[in-house]
Amino acid sequence: MINTNETAKQLLQVIRDNFAKIDTNTDGILSDSEIEAAKSNVLADFDAANIDELVNLNQALKFAYIDPGAPAWDGISRNDVDTVVQRLNEGDDFAKIADRAEDLQPQEWVGPQM
Repeated sequence: MINTNETAKQLLQVIRDNFAKIDTNTDGILSDSEIEAAKSNVLADFDAANIDELVNLNQALKFAYIDPGAPAWDGISRNDVDTVVQRLNEGDDFAKIADRAEDLQPQEWVGPQM
C-alpha cells in the first residue's frame, strides 16, 4: 500500500500537474500504460512500487468521479485525480479511499455524481 497519505497526495499532485504530458493519446483519461510510461520521466522521482500500486488501483480510483462517455471507464480522469486529492486534503485516508473504491459496484461512486 502507498505508505502515507502524504506520498499519495504528492504522487497524485504531480499526476494532476502533468496530466496532459502523461495523457499521450489526449483522450482525457490516464490508462495503465500511460501511467507506466510516465515512470521514466514525469514520475521518475517516485518509488516504482507506489506507481505500480496506483496502476493496480487505476480502475478502482476512476470511481472517485465518473465522467460521462465511454472513455471514462478506461482509466482515471483529471476529475478522478482532483477528487482523490481533495479528499486527501480534507483528511480522508488513502487506504480507505482505495479500499472503498475497490468494493464499489458500477452504480456507486465515492465522489460526486454527474
